Amino acid sequence: MRLSEFIRSEMETILKEWEAFATTLQPTSENMSALALRDHAPQILRAVALELSAPQTTREQAEKSKGRNRWTKVHEGWRRLLIHRTTP
Repeated sequence: MRLSEFIRSEMETILKEWEAFATTLQPTSENMSALALRDHAPQILRAVALELSAPQTTREQAEKSKGRNRWTKVHEGWRRLLIHRTTP
């Protein structure tokens, strides 16, 4: 079984483990609901599974191995937004 297939078929099991781990992140998780602890986990897992199953050229594979891919700009934008929101 390919990893992308495993993620899709075991999504709920993975999410339960994700949630269990998230509860260990104290004090952040102390008063959070199960829904809050899972936050965007399903969307993240679906995106990972999609990316893993997408065909890629040798050049794309090399770029991914260096941390450069189509998601790099998206991640950078989210990182900047989070830093902006958490900086006093």
